[in-house]
Amino acid sequence: MQKNYIGETSRTMQSRLKEHLNVNTSQVYDHFATQHPSIVPGLDVIKWSILHEGLRHNEIRKVVEACEIHSLAPSLNKKLA
Repeated sequence: MQKNYIGETSRTMQSRLKEHLNVNTSQVYDHFATQHPSIVPGLDVIKWSILHEGLRHNEIRKVVEACEIHSLAPSLNKKLA
């Protein structure tokens, strides 16, 4: 089953993915550790795409991220109570 995650960053995708895979509280880390323990995740394994480009201000990226999460309800994003 395909899992989805939405996140914002001003860094490269490779840098952001490395951060997710090195923090055991990350939903991306947890997914690979529990569902695909024999796979070494990387940009060659994970299908990803850029939803929005050119958003230079952090506040704007955060608002756009929240709107996309609300709209698309990706399975790997934590649900806020």
